[in-house]
Amino acid sequence: MKMTFKIIGTRDASLNDLSTVTLAHLKTGEAAQIDGIEPGFPHSERFLELGFTAGASVEILRKAFLGDPIEIRVRGTRYALRKSDAVKIKIKKSR
Repeated sequence: MKMTFKIIGTRDASLNDLSTVTLAHLKTGEAAQIDGIEPGFPHSERFLELGFTAGASVEILRKAFLGDPIEIRVRGTRYALRKSDAVKIKIKKSR
């Protein structure tokens, strides 16, 4: 039995294709490419202005003790994001 699910704001994906996840799922030191921002996210316009656009490289630099906030690097600039914001940013893991 094949199960499928939909990642909001991107293409349909099957359970066999888990390469598209959110920024919050990356571990410290991992890098990926931004795939998009969840539609309806209140801060999406501001994130786009800061360079969080599709295809931009993102790297997790470090995480706080309980995983919140997360320090990341996008286009050479460091940002600290709440985990609740990071789950709204869809990424494609580098293979």
